[in-house]
Amino acid sequence: MSEYDKQLYEKQKVKRIYRMHEKQFHRFFSIAVRKKKATGETLLNLLECRLNNVVFRLKFATTRTQAHQIVSHEHVNINGKKMHNTLYFVKINDITFSEVFCF
Repeated sequence: MSEYDKQLYEKQKVKRIYRMHEKQFHRFFSIAVRKKKATGETLLNLLECRLNNVVFRLKFATTRTQAHQIVSHEHVNINGKKMHNTLYFVKINDITFSEVFCF
Protein backbone atom coordinates (compact mmCIF):
# COMPACT_ATOMS: atom_id res chain seq x y z
CA MET A 1 0.00 0.00 0.00
CA SER A 2 1.20 3.50 -0.76
CA GLU A 3 1.30 6.23 1.88
CA TYR A 4 -1.79 7.82 0.32
CA ASP A 5 -3.69 4.53 0.57
CA LYS A 6 -2.79 4.18 4.24
CA GLN A 7 -3.93 7.72 5.04
CA LEU A 8 -7.16 7.27 3.10
CA TYR A 9 -7.86 3.98 4.87
CA GLU A 10 -7.32 5.57 8.30
CA LYS A 11 -9.53 8.54 7.41
CA GLN A 12 -12.33 6.26 6.24
CA LYS A 13 -11.99 4.19 9.41
CA VAL A 14 -12.34 7.29 11.64
CA LYS A 15 -15.34 8.47 9.62
CA ARG A 16 -17.03 5.07 10.07
CA ILE A 17 -16.27 4.92 13.80
CA TYR A 18 -17.71 8.38 14.48
CA ARG A 19 -20.58 8.08 11.93
CA MET A 20 -19.66 11.13 9.86
CA HIS A 21 -20.06 12.23 6.27
CA GLU A 22 -17.19 13.68 4.28
CA LYS A 23 -18.44 17.26 4.63
CA GLN A 24 -18.72 16.97 8.43
CA PHE A 25 -15.28 15.39 8.64
CA HIS A 26 -13.80 18.16 6.49
CA ARG A 27 -15.32 20.78 8.80
CA PHE A 28 -13.79 19.14 11.88
CA PHE A 29 -10.44 18.77 10.11
CA SER A 30 -10.46 22.46 9.16
CA ILE A 31 -11.03 23.42 12.79
CA ALA A 32 -8.22 21.09 13.92
CA VAL A 33 -5.76 22.55 11.38
CA ARG A 34 -6.39 26.08 12.67
CA LYS A 35 -5.42 25.10 16.22
CA LYS A 36 -1.77 25.40 17.21
CA LYS A 37 -1.55 21.86 18.60
CA ALA A 38 -0.94 18.63 16.68
CA THR A 39 -3.67 18.29 14.06
CA GLY A 40 -4.42 14.57 14.52
CA GLU A 41 -4.67 14.80 18.29
CA THR A 42 -6.82 17.94 18.09
CA LEU A 43 -9.12 16.26 15.56
CA LEU A 44 -9.67 13.27 17.83
CA ASN A 45 -10.30 15.58 20.81
CA LEU A 46 -12.96 17.43 18.80
CA LEU A 47 -14.61 14.17 17.76
CA GLU A 48 -14.65 12.91 21.36
CA CYS A 49 -16.45 16.11 22.50
CA ARG A 50 -19.44 15.55 20.19
CA LEU A 51 -22.67 14.96 22.11
CA ASN A 52 -23.43 11.53 20.66
CA ASN A 53 -19.93 10.31 21.53
CA VAL A 54 -20.24 11.67 25.09
CA VAL A 55 -23.54 9.79 25.47
CA PHE A 56 -21.75 6.65 24.28
CA ARG A 57 -18.79 7.19 26.64
CA LEU A 58 -21.14 7.77 29.61
CA LYS A 59 -22.60 4.30 28.91
CA PHE A 60 -26.10 5.65 28.21
CA ALA A 61 -25.85 3.61 24.98
CA THR A 62 -24.07 0.42 24.04
CA THR A 63 -23.11 1.55 20.51
CA ARG A 64 -22.43 4.88 18.83
CA THR A 65 -25.40 4.25 16.54
CA GLN A 66 -27.66 3.85 19.55
CA ALA A 67 -26.17 7.00 21.11
CA HIS A 68 -26.86 8.89 17.88
CA GLN A 69 -30.48 7.76 17.99
CA ILE A 70 -30.86 8.70 21.67
CA VAL A 71 -29.62 12.22 20.96
CA SER A 72 -31.61 12.68 17.76
CA HIS A 73 -34.83 11.60 19.52
CA GLU A 74 -34.24 14.34 22.16
CA HIS A 75 -33.72 12.03 25.14
CA VAL A 76 -30.75 14.10 26.34
CA ASN A 77 -30.90 17.40 28.19
CA ILE A 78 -27.94 19.77 28.34
CA ASN A 79 -28.23 22.53 30.95
CA GLY A 80 -32.00 22.04 31.10
CA LYS A 81 -32.59 22.13 27.31
CA LYS A 82 -33.49 19.14 25.15
CA MET A 83 -30.80 18.55 22.57
CA HIS A 84 -31.26 16.85 19.21
CA ASN A 85 -28.08 18.06 17.52
CA THR A 86 -25.53 15.25 17.60
CA LEU A 87 -22.78 17.65 16.51
CA TYR A 88 -23.13 19.75 19.67
CA PHE A 89 -19.76 20.23 21.39
CA VAL A 90 -20.04 19.33 25.06
CA LYS A 91 -18.17 21.79 27.25
CA ILE A 92 -16.56 21.16 30.62
CA ASN A 93 -19.28 22.77 32.77
CA ASP A 94 -22.28 21.39 30.87
CA ILE A 95 -24.73 19.35 32.92
CA THR A 96 -26.04 16.30 31.09
CA PHE A 97 -29.21 14.40 31.95
CA SER A 98 -30.57 11.49 29.99
CA GLU A 99 -34.13 10.19 30.09
CA VAL A 100 -32.82 6.76 29.13
CA PHE A 101 -32.23 4.38 31.98
CA CYS A 102 -29.34 1.94 31.71
CA PHE A 103 -29.91 -1.49 33.21
